[in-house]
Amino acid sequence: MSRLHQMQISFIPIQDRLLFKINTLDKLEYQFWLTRRYVKLLWARLLELLEETHNIRHSDQQTKSAILSFQHESMVSKANFQTKYQGEGVQTPQEPILLSKLGLKKRQEGGQLLCLYPEQGQGIELQFDEMMLHSLCKLLSESTQHAEWGLNLKIMTLTTKPTPQQVN
Repeated sequence: MSRLHQMQISFIPIQDRLLFKINTLDKLEYQFWLTRRYVKLLWARLLELLEETHNIRHSDQQTKSAILSFQHESMVSKANFQTKYQGEGVQTPQEPILLSKLGLKKRQEGGQLLCLYPEQGQGIELQFDEMMLHSLCKLLSESTQHAEWGLNLKIMTLTTKPTPQQVN
């Protein structure tokens, strides 16, 4: 696949799924269905990628979360969410694919690929730059809020583990 150009995530109520569209600089568009269960799994992998991308190695979870949250806000503030998704004039090789498997794959050159696969058949392996990774997190967070799935996908809340409380 050529370089990523744009991404879009839309909630489709009749499907109760998110439609994830990716278009490339070569004017190809790939479409994927994301279920609520899949998004929960995907979010955990995205957080792993963010921590690796920013090389966060603190053992204190609150410090790690604060750093990641700060970096996320900084990157998202620089991203372009104003430009309309350019779906006109692109080739869509197939109908949307229902994703069911995912993983991370180490690259020989460094970094990791986010691997998104259907139950059977060909999926997609994506290499995100820092900006695209943060943008995907923002799009997912906003789309799941619109879907009212109750996932609360926020960098700070999901990376921070609850502090054990003692009840007397």
